[in-house]
Amino acid sequence: MWFMRKAGISPFSWLMEVVRVPRRSRASPPLAPSSFGRDPISMNRANAASEEDIQEVIRAFVQAARRALEAGADALQLHCAHGFLLNEFLSPFFNRRQDQWGGSPEKMFRIVKEIILAIKAEVGGEFPILVKLNTSDFTPKPGITPELAARYAGWLRELGMAALEISGGTYYTFHTVRGGIPINDLARGLPWWMRPVAKMVFKKLIDPCRFQSLYHQPAARIIKPVLGDVPLMLVGAVRNLREMEEVVKNGEADFVSMSRPLIREPFLVKRLREGKAEAAACISCNKCFAAIFNNFPLRCYVDGLPQ
Repeated sequence: MWFMRKAGISPFSWLMEVVRVPRRSRASPPLAPSSFGRDPISMNRANAASEEDIQEVIRAFVQAARRALEAGADALQLHCAHGFLLNEFLSPFFNRRQDQWGGSPEKMFRIVKEIILAIKAEVGGEFPILVKLNTSDFTPKPGITPELAARYAGWLRELGMAALEISGGTYYTFHTVRGGIPINDLARGLPWWMRPVAKMVFKKLIDPCRFQSLYHQPAARIIKPVLGDVPLMLVGAVRNLREMEEVVKNGEADFVSMSRPLIREPFLVKRLREGKAEAAACISCNKCFAAIFNNFPLRCYVDGLPQ
């Protein structure tokens, strides 16, 4: 790869440009606030949303909220994290617009505000709306930071948000799922000719994404004070009962959330409550994450993906 370094080209950006979008993605490219390059993990190149697209997105969220209420849901959560569309509108890295939907924190926040107000107008103000919010995007150039997330959290509180869950990471790194990076399993989901370069790219992501206990706790300490009486939910390497109790007791969060541990142990909460477990059995190998890229059902694959 010496010639790339000499030319000032990173393997990361090279892979983004030469890769072909998988067949299942070609019919409908994803939307984004702005269009530029491919992200290095999902390999998608998004289309910049038009004004018509944005209005349709807002309507779609409202319709989904109505269906959730009619189906008997107790609450709904807006996913504004992990590089999905609302996260991208909130992020200075992804949102490079200079119109009413970008250019300042207030304008980047506008789509989330419009969605929440429209949902409340459709289903009533008593239906709880929770939000999942990135506190760090971990993108090559600055995106959402804990400080910017705190500003957004304050505005969400003013809009009557029922609870805030904080997280981090996008499809530019593996920070969303800290722990092991199953390089071979991830590369296996790509065409054979892309696998060698993909493996080199993925190896560069291992050290920054190593497992750390309670890795969103520092951000929680910045955001919690602006929430007032709005509960904060902490996710991210919450693995043992002692840490869960300390986080709540210290007032750094009101609830803790888990994802990968519940993939491996669906009844983990019941086991913790009954004193049959003190910690999750999940080792954060992230093979469940790799399974998605290979079109396998989501479950624990700690013993390896199917051949």
